[in-house]
Amino acid sequence: MLWRHSPLSKEGGFSLLEVLLGMALLGVVVTSFFLLVGDFSSFGARTQVLPEEEAHELLVFMTLLDLIRYGSSPLDFARGERLKVWMGKNPVEVYSLQDALLVKNRGVANPVAILKGLELSFRTFLFDDGRQFVEVELGFWENKGYHLRTLCGEVLGEKIYR
Repeated sequence: MLWRHSPLSKEGGFSLLEVLLGMALLGVVVTSFFLLVGDFSSFGARTQVLPEEEAHELLVFMTLLDLIRYGSSPLDFARGERLKVWMGKNPVEVYSLQDALLVKNRGVANPVAILKGLELSFRTFLFDDGRQFVEVELGFWENKGYHLRTLCGEVLGEKIYR
């Protein structure tokens, strides 16, 4: 039987060049692994921010829609930057200030949602039959623009008594 002896068995170990080459190869593999894991973690952080912003946008929509639809006698003022509706005998104002949607009730303005670049504008119309119509323009920081139109004081399937 012919046995071929490897150089390792004769010398009893690795040469310095082989050790350095192995360490360099291991370093490349570990570095690429950490770069890959870092990319995935930053991707996860970016995808978590979007649903939160979308939830705030939805909150702005629902707040405005509820106030307008359940309120009465809408009035836009301050060049269309504020809207006042009456909830029973109580006036409620809605406006944006420094990226926050504020609802002012009984002299106290409470923030409902904070969105970067939030812009609001309101217009009210009166139909011939006495119904009041409110038009809302919403703008957000990524040039998203939304248009909301609804009748004031009318909720589908319900009768609002004033």
